[in-house]
Amino acid sequence: MLKVISGLDADLTNMVKFHEEFQHLDQTCLVFERLDMSLYDLLEQREWEHRPLHEIRPVSKQLLVALDALKGLGVLHTHKIRQRYVREQEGSALQGEVN
Repeated sequence: MLKVISGLDADLTNMVKFHEEFQHLDQTCLVFERLDMSLYDLLEQREWEHRPLHEIRPVSKQLLVALDALKGLGVLHTHKIRQRYVREQEGSALQGEVN
């Protein structure tokens, strides 16, 4: 599964880059790119205060791009029920539907 995902362009799909896999003391170790801060760490640092929409939109867009890439590989499956979502397009929020 990881080999399939690592075949994606990490920069275009917002995936963390996978570098290598190795064995150490009978355990499999995975090496990924080092990231600045996790979303959890950011929220914790800001004492769990609500974030303004202009800060939430870029994070949401990155997450949706990554989920779409996983769906394209068949890794992510969605329900057949139409789901409501809001997406940002050219600076304005539009409502739409996803299958």
